[in-house]
Amino acid sequence: MENKEFINKIRDMIAEGETEQSLEELYHFVRDADNELLDALVMLRNRMRKLQQSASNGTIDEETLFQERARINESILMYLRQMTPEYIELNKKEIEKENFHIPRPETPRAPAPMNLKPLYIGGGVLILLGLVYMLVFNNSGGNSKSSTTNVTPNSIAPNTVTPQNVYPKWAEVRTKFKDDLRIRSRPDENSDIVTNMPHGSRVKILGVDGQYVVLKSGDRGKWFKVEYDDGSGTLRFGWAWGNYLFFIE
Repeated sequence: MENKEFINKIRDMIAEGETEQSLEELYHFVRDADNELLDALVMLRNRMRKLQQSASNGTIDEETLFQERARINESILMYLRQMTPEYIELNKKEIEKENFHIPRPETPRAPAPMNLKPLYIGGGVLILLGLVYMLVFNNSGGNSKSSTTNVTPNSIAPNTVTPQNVYPKWAEVRTKFKDDLRIRSRPDENSDIVTNMPHGSRVKILGVDGQYVVLKSGDRGKWFKVEYDDGSGTLRFGWAWGNYLFFIE
């Protein structure tokens, strides 16, 4: 089954309230494809199993059960987005940017000795070789400088994880349900909240924590270090969840 057809099938199942079945379908599809999302889905299945046990034992109320199922649905939809061709293409560009390096200029080779006639062997040969050496030396210096200044590592595709050396970047907050995005004191979902950024806010990206992490909700991504002007003239600094930040410059 093609990815697009499978994604539409899972979305229809979630719309029909078939959360458990949609999760199982996605898990088996990813496992057969040896996808990197497998570890996150294993954790999400375990979370669903515990939720079902709590519901069977009557140790969880209806409202909490509904909220937990909604969070699991959000995680499933996020994983589906990571399986689309557009997201896969952006991941390829990200890997290319992270592996980017400046090639060293090749050392120019001296030209092959000229086939001189016996009449010019002697002093003429020495003079000629001296001129050739000077020309090669000068060209070597010029080529080395040119190859360094022509490299443009800042030509980066938008909405991807960018290399550390191209920050700062401007991004826009785009949450799933147009709610606020929290800035935390550390790249940890349990750390203190510095402030909240409304949906649509502009924020300056200062850097990124290089490790992929999985939140309690099953959401997988990276934390970004940000600078945010809350409108009162005060700049707020901290860490925001990168899955809801989209580069605009």
